[in-house]
Amino acid sequence: MAKTIGKKSRNLHRIREVLNLVVNYGRVFSRALPLLWKCAPKEIIFMSVALLLQGATPALRVWITKQVVDTVAAGLSTGKELGLRTISIVVVAWVGTLLLEAVLEPLVTAIQTTFSEKLTAYLNILLMRKAEGFHDLSRFEDTDFYNNLQLVKQQASYKPLNLVICLSRGGREFFTTVAMLGLLIPLGWWIPLLILGTTLPQAYVSCKMQMKALEITVGKSPEARLMEYCSWVMLTDSYAKEVRLFQLSSFFISLYSKAFQDMHQAMGLFRRKQVFLSTRWSLLNVVGNTLAFCWVVQQGFRQTFSPGSLLLFVQALAYSQQNLSQFVQTSTLLYDSLLYFEQLFNFLDSKPIMTVCVPGIAVPKPIQRGISFNDVHFCYPDGRSALTGVSFVLRPGETVALVGENGSGKTTIVKLLARLYDPTAGVITVDNKDLRELNLEEWRQQIATVFQDFGRYMLTLGENIALGNLKSVDDIESL
Repeated sequence: MAKTIGKKSRNLHRIREVLNLVVNYGRVFSRALPLLWKCAPKEIIFMSVALLLQGATPALRVWITKQVVDTVAAGLSTGKELGLRTISIVVVAWVGTLLLEAVLEPLVTAIQTTFSEKLTAYLNILLMRKAEGFHDLSRFEDTDFYNNLQLVKQQASYKPLNLVICLSRGGREFFTTVAMLGLLIPLGWWIPLLILGTTLPQAYVSCKMQMKALEITVGKSPEARLMEYCSWVMLTDSYAKEVRLFQLSSFFISLYSKAFQDMHQAMGLFRRKQVFLSTRWSLLNVVGNTLAFCWVVQQGFRQTFSPGSLLLFVQALAYSQQNLSQFVQTSTLLYDSLLYFEQLFNFLDSKPIMTVCVPGIAVPKPIQRGISFNDVHFCYPDGRSALTGVSFVLRPGETVALVGENGSGKTTIVKLLARLYDPTAGVITVDNKDLRELNLEEWRQQIATVFQDFGRYMLTLGENIALGNLKSVDDIESL
């Protein structure tokens, strides 16, 4: 009794997990679709129509083939020659389906490529505009947030495209499967139900196992990143000197091998389970197809079904199995794409930590009384304390040098002055006005800084200089 209750409890827990998964990624999917539409509405309309035609064309060709076989069989049984008009109609119809597929395929490929280019550019601009809204450095020094941002940025060129591929392939496979099953209804209303009933469990298990494999891979992403980093250290010129000078090759190769073995072991155990479950449910699929096939063949011997109907059944069954299998593969790719969009939306929904007053108080020009640090404390996001109770005044016209050991807080003071951070405690004032209440854009226009880790921009020398005054970008020759 206790075992039965425990089994029911586990089953209910699995059902709730599946429902929560469907609801969660249903929300992500419903949010991703408007984004795709906003990016390229014309391309979406064209692809939808083209995919509907592509999905229906195979079923139309199978149906035409049935008509051809039945027409020829009827002519042979009666001894009458087929008329030119009849032959022309069926040939033109059959060739027409081939031409339609031949024309649609390159068009869909071209429009899908255009769509992916627009989507990649749109998402990157979206990411850059969102990043622009973080006026301080707090978010960028938050390890989890920064890693997620880098992952979203790196995958923006191909993960969103996977969603487009999923929608195109999945839509085409879905339309084809529905059309093929519809062709089987006249042979027996129960045949499509039997095929679905014995195929969907296998499809569900395969889809679930592939999603689990993807989760394991994502869960092992630290190992994957470590492997990538080790190969990068060994195969680029950035660390070539140190690797040879300190004989680091064996160390990084060992790190790579250990990370690979860890991930390979986890995936090996999972793959054995995947093979066992997939094989078990495949047998059910074979039984269902065998029953339907035997019944249709029996009806053929009884001459209940025409030769064309037998051919239609065989072709429709083959198409249905093939497209259902491909649909499972596509659904796994869809899950991977939705994982990316979930990360993307998490980033887009993140809020800035530093509050900015808009429009803010006008910056004093020139500063009269000076800049004051009043009992300023500052801790970095990781908890490191950089400043404790710092107080001093910078008066107008003074030249001040901050001298101290590495890590004593000199750079932190400069960052606080530039308001790349706000103090954890205490206050910084400019002419007795809280720095946090000043117009941020105006304040930063009055500041010039050169950090130790200054940025090097892959631009011309003139453009690099002009970045200090963007109004001069269009008139570089005057610099």
